[in-house]
Amino acid sequence: MDMKDANERTGAAIQRAARDLPEDYELTIEVERGSGTVKLFIPPVSDEDGVRVVDDFCGDDIARQIDNAVLMAMEHAEENSGA
Repeated sequence: MDMKDANERTGAAIQRAARDLPEDYELTIEVERGSGTVKLFIPPVSDEDGVRVVDDFCGDDIARQIDNAVLMAMEHAEENSGA
């Protein structure tokens, strides 16, 4: 994949995250030379829980990691919508 395609996919993934990330969930992207990390902050589902941070998303590029994080957030929100 060339750099232009990678940049377009990453931009599209960020736009999807901004549109589809459930309320109260946060996603950060940390970038340093040679690597990047996507972190998903999952809000507590009960008074006993704290914020959970997940940062081990699989994917061969940052766009896929963003997509996987948003998917996890959507699934988690759906599973806990009645909690």
